[in-house]
Amino acid sequence: DLSEDEIMDDYGVASSSDEELLPIERAARKQKMEGQDISEDDSEDETPPSKQRVEQEKEKDTDLKLNMEAEECFVLPSGQEIEKEAAQPPDLQLVHQRIKDNMEVLQDFSSKREKGRSRQEYLSLLHQDLAAYYSYSDFLIGKMTELFPLSELVEFLEANEVSRPVTLRTNTLKTRRRDLAQALINRGVNLDPLGKWSKTGLVVYDSSVPIGATPEYLAGHYMLQGASSLLPVMSLAPQENERVLDMCCAPGGKTSYIAQLMKNTGVILANDSNAERLHSVVGNLHRLGVTNTVVSHCDGRQFPKVCCC
Repeated sequence: DLSEDEIMDDYGVASSSDEELLPIERAARKQKMEGQDISEDDSEDETPPSKQRVEQEKEKDTDLKLNMEAEECFVLPSGQEIEKEAAQPPDLQLVHQRIKDNMEVLQDFSSKREKGRSRQEYLSLLHQDLAAYYSYSDFLIGKMTELFPLSELVEFLEANEVSRPVTLRTNTLKTRRRDLAQALINRGVNLDPLGKWSKTGLVVYDSSVPIGATPEYLAGHYMLQGASSLLPVMSLAPQENERVLDMCCAPGGKTSYIAQLMKNTGVILANDSNAERLHSVVGNLHRLGVTNTVVSHCDGRQFPKVCCC
Protein backbone atom coordinates (compact mmCIF):
# COMPACT_ATOMS: atom_id res chain seq x y z
CA ASP A 1 0.00 0.00 0.00
CA LEU A 2 1.16 3.48 -0.77
CA SER A 3 1.51 6.01 1.98
CA GLU A 4 -0.31 9.32 1.91
CA ASP A 5 2.92 11.11 1.00
CA GLU A 6 3.33 8.87 -2.04
CA ILE A 7 -0.13 9.59 -3.40
CA MET A 8 0.37 12.40 -5.87
CA ASP A 9 -1.94 13.91 -8.47
CA ASP A 10 -1.06 14.90 -12.00
CA TYR A 11 0.61 18.09 -10.78
CA GLY A 12 2.93 16.26 -8.43
CA VAL A 13 1.29 17.76 -5.31
CA ALA A 14 -0.34 15.90 -2.40
CA SER A 15 -4.15 15.97 -2.52
CA SER A 16 -4.36 17.48 0.95
CA SER A 17 -2.03 20.39 0.11
CA ASP A 18 -3.27 23.97 -0.29
CA GLU A 19 -1.04 24.45 -3.30
CA GLU A 20 -3.55 22.75 -5.62
CA LEU A 21 -6.33 25.17 -4.61
CA LEU A 22 -7.17 28.34 -6.41
CA PRO A 23 -6.47 31.62 -4.57
CA ILE A 24 -10.17 32.17 -3.85
CA GLU A 25 -10.48 28.63 -2.44
CA ARG A 26 -7.46 29.13 -0.22
CA ALA A 27 -8.95 32.38 1.09
CA ALA A 28 -12.26 30.65 1.87
CA ARG A 29 -10.51 27.83 3.72
CA LYS A 30 -8.47 30.32 5.72
CA GLN A 31 -11.59 32.26 6.68
CA LYS A 32 -13.31 29.04 7.74
CA MET A 33 -10.34 28.04 9.90
CA GLU A 34 -10.32 31.44 11.59
CA GLY A 35 -14.05 31.16 12.32
CA GLN A 36 -13.56 27.78 13.98
CA ASP A 37 -10.76 29.17 16.12
CA ILE A 38 -12.97 32.04 17.26
CA SER A 39 -15.86 29.72 18.14
CA GLU A 40 -13.54 27.49 20.15
CA ASP A 41 -12.21 30.50 22.04
CA ASP A 42 -15.78 31.66 22.76
CA SER A 43 -16.80 28.25 24.04
CA GLU A 44 -13.85 28.25 26.40
CA ASP A 45 -14.68 31.75 27.64
CA GLU A 46 -18.41 30.96 28.27
CA THR A 47 -19.29 30.93 31.92
CA PRO A 48 -22.64 30.26 33.62
CA PRO A 49 -24.77 33.40 34.17
CA SER A 50 -24.19 35.12 37.45
CA LYS A 51 -26.73 35.04 40.25
CA GLN A 52 -27.30 38.77 39.85
CA ARG A 53 -28.14 38.35 36.17
CA VAL A 54 -30.61 35.55 36.92
CA GLU A 55 -32.36 37.72 39.50
CA GLN A 56 -32.58 40.60 37.02
CA GLU A 57 -34.24 38.33 34.45
CA LYS A 58 -36.73 37.14 37.05
CA GLU A 59 -37.57 40.73 37.96
CA LYS A 60 -38.18 41.55 34.30
CA ASP A 61 -40.55 38.59 33.95
CA THR A 62 -42.40 39.59 37.11
CA ASP A 63 -42.78 43.19 35.92
CA LEU A 64 -44.07 41.97 32.55
CA LYS A 65 -46.69 39.77 34.21
CA LEU A 66 -47.80 42.61 36.48
CA ASN A 67 -48.12 44.96 33.52
CA MET A 68 -50.22 42.40 31.63
CA GLU A 69 -52.48 41.88 34.65
CA ALA A 70 -52.85 45.63 35.04
CA GLU A 71 -53.92 45.95 31.42
CA GLU A 72 -56.44 43.10 31.77
CA CYS A 73 -57.91 44.42 35.03
CA PHE A 74 -61.41 45.85 34.54
CA VAL A 75 -61.68 49.40 35.85
CA LEU A 76 -65.07 50.90 36.63
CA PRO A 77 -65.83 54.08 34.68
CA SER A 78 -66.01 57.30 36.63
CA GLY A 79 -69.20 59.25 37.18
CA GLN A 80 -68.18 61.79 34.56
CA GLU A 81 -67.57 59.05 31.99
CA ILE A 82 -71.01 57.57 32.67
CA GLU A 83 -72.66 60.99 32.31
CA LYS A 84 -70.80 61.55 29.05
CA GLU A 85 -72.01 58.18 27.72
CA ALA A 86 -75.60 58.96 28.74
CA ALA A 87 -75.52 62.17 26.69
CA GLN A 88 -74.56 60.28 23.52
CA PRO A 89 -76.03 57.36 21.55
CA PRO A 90 -74.96 54.13 23.26
CA ASP A 91 -71.89 52.35 21.94
CA LEU A 92 -73.32 48.83 22.04
CA GLN A 93 -69.97 47.17 21.34
CA LEU A 94 -68.38 48.98 24.28
CA VAL A 95 -71.35 48.20 26.54
CA HIS A 96 -71.31 44.52 25.59
CA GLN A 97 -67.58 44.21 26.31
CA ARG A 98 -68.07 45.97 29.64
CA ILE A 99 -70.83 43.52 30.57
CA LYS A 100 -68.47 40.60 29.91
CA ASP A 101 -65.64 42.18 31.90
CA ASN A 102 -67.97 43.06 34.76
CA MET A 103 -69.32 39.52 34.90
CA GLU A 104 -65.79 38.12 35.13
CA VAL A 105 -65.01 40.37 38.07
CA LEU A 106 -68.25 39.53 39.90
CA GLN A 107 -67.64 35.80 39.50
CA ASP A 108 -64.23 36.13 41.20
CA PHE A 109 -64.75 39.33 43.12
CA SER A 110 -62.16 38.90 45.86
CA SER A 111 -59.20 38.65 43.49
CA LYS A 112 -60.33 40.69 40.46
CA ARG A 113 -62.09 43.67 41.98
CA GLU A 114 -60.68 47.16 41.84
CA LYS A 115 -59.33 48.32 45.19
CA GLY A 116 -61.69 50.61 47.04
CA ARG A 117 -64.73 49.52 45.02
CA SER A 118 -67.70 47.68 46.47
CA ARG A 119 -69.66 44.85 44.92
CA GLN A 120 -72.74 47.06 44.81
CA GLU A 121 -70.96 49.48 42.46
CA TYR A 122 -70.23 46.66 40.03
CA LEU A 123 -73.82 45.39 40.24
CA SER A 124 -75.25 48.86 39.69
CA LEU A 125 -73.16 49.33 36.54
CA LEU A 126 -74.10 45.83 35.33
CA HIS A 127 -77.83 46.55 35.73
CA GLN A 128 -77.44 49.82 33.84
CA ASP A 129 -75.51 48.20 30.99
CA LEU A 130 -77.91 45.25 30.71
CA ALA A 131 -80.89 47.60 30.50
CA ALA A 132 -79.17 49.64 27.78
CA TYR A 133 -77.89 46.72 25.73
CA TYR A 134 -81.00 44.49 25.83
CA SER A 135 -83.57 47.35 25.92
CA TYR A 136 -85.19 46.45 29.24
CA SER A 137 -86.35 48.80 31.96
CA ASP A 138 -84.36 49.07 35.17
CA PHE A 139 -87.32 47.57 37.02
CA LEU A 140 -87.38 44.42 34.87
CA ILE A 141 -83.61 43.97 35.06
CA GLY A 142 -83.84 44.25 38.83
CA LYS A 143 -86.56 41.58 38.97
CA MET A 144 -84.61 39.27 36.66
CA THR A 145 -81.56 39.67 38.88
CA GLU A 146 -83.66 38.44 41.79
CA LEU A 147 -84.85 35.43 39.77
CA PHE A 148 -81.58 34.31 38.17
CA PRO A 149 -78.00 33.97 39.38
CA LEU A 150 -75.54 36.14 37.49
CA SER A 151 -74.16 33.14 35.62
CA GLU A 152 -77.61 32.51 34.08
CA LEU A 153 -78.91 36.07 33.77
CA VAL A 154 -77.03 36.99 30.60
CA GLU A 155 -77.80 33.59 29.06
CA PHE A 156 -81.50 34.20 29.72
CA LEU A 157 -81.37 37.67 28.14
CA GLU A 158 -79.48 36.33 25.13
CA ALA A 159 -82.05 33.54 24.69
CA ASN A 160 -84.82 36.14 24.63
CA GLU A 161 -83.12 37.81 21.66
CA VAL A 162 -83.51 34.67 19.52
CA SER A 163 -86.79 34.33 17.64
CA ARG A 164 -88.83 31.31 18.66
CA PRO A 165 -89.58 28.79 15.92
CA VAL A 166 -93.17 28.38 14.80
CA THR A 167 -94.63 25.26 16.39
CA LEU A 168 -97.98 23.59 16.00
CA ARG A 169 -99.85 20.82 17.77
CA THR A 170 -101.59 18.04 15.87
CA ASN A 171 -105.24 17.65 16.79
CA THR A 172 -105.52 13.89 17.25
CA LEU A 173 -109.29 14.20 17.50
CA LYS A 174 -109.25 14.61 13.70
CA THR A 175 -105.94 13.36 12.31
CA ARG A 176 -102.55 11.78 13.02
CA ARG A 177 -99.27 13.68 13.14
CA ARG A 178 -97.77 11.62 10.33
CA ASP A 179 -100.68 12.36 7.99
CA LEU A 180 -100.71 16.04 8.91
CA ALA A 181 -96.97 16.39 8.35
CA GLN A 182 -97.20 14.81 4.91
CA ALA A 183 -100.12 17.04 3.91
CA LEU A 184 -98.24 20.19 4.95
CA ILE A 185 -95.02 19.06 3.24
CA ASN A 186 -97.00 18.64 0.02
CA ARG A 187 -98.08 22.27 0.38
CA GLY A 188 -94.47 23.48 0.64
CA VAL A 189 -94.02 23.55 4.41
CA ASN A 190 -90.57 22.63 5.75
CA LEU A 191 -91.10 20.97 9.13
CA ASP A 192 -89.89 18.31 11.55
CA PRO A 193 -91.25 16.57 14.64
CA LEU A 194 -90.89 18.84 17.66
CA GLY A 195 -88.95 16.30 19.69
CA LYS A 196 -89.05 12.90 21.31
CA TRP A 197 -90.80 14.39 24.33
CA SER A 198 -93.89 15.35 22.28
CA LYS A 199 -96.03 12.98 20.23
CA THR A 200 -98.15 15.73 18.68
CA GLY A 201 -95.84 18.72 18.14
CA LEU A 202 -94.30 19.87 14.84
CA VAL A 203 -91.73 22.64 14.34
CA VAL A 204 -91.98 24.73 11.15
CA TYR A 205 -88.78 26.17 9.68
CA ASP A 206 -90.27 27.94 6.67
CA SER A 207 -93.37 27.77 4.53
CA SER A 208 -94.41 28.88 1.05
CA VAL A 209 -98.02 29.23 2.25
CA PRO A 210 -99.53 31.06 5.25
CA ILE A 211 -99.33 28.43 7.99
CA GLY A 212 -102.40 29.89 9.71
CA ALA A 213 -104.63 29.73 6.63
CA THR A 214 -104.14 26.28 5.11
CA PRO A 215 -107.12 24.00 4.48
CA GLU A 216 -105.78 21.72 7.22
CA TYR A 217 -105.76 24.59 9.71
CA LEU A 218 -109.28 25.69 8.79
CA ALA A 219 -110.45 22.08 9.10
CA GLY A 220 -109.08 21.92 12.65
CA HIS A 221 -106.28 19.45 12.04
CA TYR A 222 -103.78 21.49 14.04
CA MET A 223 -103.41 24.40 16.43
CA LEU A 224 -100.65 27.01 16.31
CA GLN A 225 -99.24 26.68 19.80
CA GLY A 226 -95.93 27.39 21.52
CA ALA A 227 -93.95 24.37 22.61
CA SER A 228 -93.79 25.62 26.20
CA SER A 229 -97.59 25.70 26.49
CA LEU A 230 -97.73 21.96 25.82
CA LEU A 231 -95.82 21.22 29.01
CA PRO A 232 -98.48 22.25 31.60
CA VAL A 233 -101.03 19.92 29.98
CA MET A 234 -98.51 17.08 29.78
CA SER A 235 -97.69 17.64 33.44
CA LEU A 236 -101.39 17.63 34.36
CA ALA A 237 -101.84 14.37 32.43
CA PRO A 238 -105.66 14.50 32.32
CA GLN A 239 -107.45 11.18 32.09
CA GLU A 240 -110.68 10.23 30.39
CA ASN A 241 -113.96 11.08 32.16
CA GLU A 242 -112.31 13.53 34.57
CA ARG A 243 -113.54 17.04 35.43
CA VAL A 244 -111.03 19.80 34.72
CA LEU A 245 -111.15 23.54 35.38
CA ASP A 246 -109.08 25.81 33.11
CA MET A 247 -109.28 29.11 34.97
CA CYS A 248 -107.59 31.32 32.33
CA CYS A 249 -108.38 29.50 29.12
CA ALA A 250 -107.96 32.06 26.30
CA PRO A 251 -107.16 31.56 23.48
CA GLY A 252 -107.98 27.87 24.02
CA GLY A 253 -104.75 26.06 23.13
CA LYS A 254 -104.32 24.25 26.44
CA THR A 255 -108.06 23.70 26.80
CA SER A 256 -108.27 21.96 23.44
CA TYR A 257 -105.16 19.91 24.25
CA ILE A 258 -106.79 18.73 27.49
CA ALA A 259 -109.91 17.74 25.55
CA GLN A 260 -107.73 15.94 23.05
CA LEU A 261 -106.00 13.87 25.76
CA MET A 262 -109.37 13.14 27.38
CA LYS A 263 -110.71 12.06 23.95
CA ASN A 264 -113.70 14.39 24.32
CA THR A 265 -114.89 12.58 27.47
CA GLY A 266 -115.55 14.02 30.91
CA VAL A 267 -116.16 17.76 31.42
CA ILE A 268 -113.87 20.77 31.01
CA LEU A 269 -114.89 24.15 32.43
CA ALA A 270 -113.02 26.79 30.43
CA ASN A 271 -113.15 30.19 32.12
CA ASP A 272 -111.63 33.58 31.39
CA SER A 273 -112.24 36.94 33.02
CA ASN A 274 -111.84 38.78 29.70
CA ALA A 275 -115.04 38.41 27.71
CA GLU A 276 -113.45 39.65 24.47
CA ARG A 277 -110.89 36.84 24.49
CA LEU A 278 -113.60 34.20 24.85
CA HIS A 279 -114.58 34.73 21.19
CA SER A 280 -111.30 33.14 20.09
CA VAL A 281 -111.78 30.32 22.61
CA VAL A 282 -115.20 29.41 21.24
CA GLY A 283 -113.98 29.66 17.65
CA ASN A 284 -110.98 27.40 18.26
CA LEU A 285 -113.01 24.80 20.17
CA HIS A 286 -115.55 24.58 17.32
CA ARG A 287 -112.82 24.41 14.67
CA LEU A 288 -110.93 21.66 16.55
CA GLY A 289 -114.05 19.57 17.19
CA VAL A 290 -114.05 19.83 21.01
CA THR A 291 -117.43 18.81 22.46
CA ASN A 292 -116.81 18.23 26.19
CA THR A 293 -116.15 21.86 27.22
CA VAL A 294 -118.30 24.51 28.89
CA VAL A 295 -117.11 28.11 28.42
CA SER A 296 -117.71 30.65 31.20
CA HIS A 297 -116.92 34.27 31.98
CA CYS A 298 -116.42 34.65 35.72
CA ASP A 299 -114.06 36.26 38.20
CA GLY A 300 -111.77 33.46 39.28
CA ARG A 301 -111.89 34.68 42.89
CA GLN A 302 -115.59 33.81 42.98
CA PHE A 303 -115.24 30.24 41.76
CA PRO A 304 -115.34 28.64 45.23
CA LYS A 305 -118.93 29.96 45.42
CA VAL A 306 -119.96 28.58 42.02
CA CYS A 307 -122.23 25.60 42.68
CA CYS A 308 -121.16 23.58 39.66
CA CYS A 309 -117.58 23.40 40.98
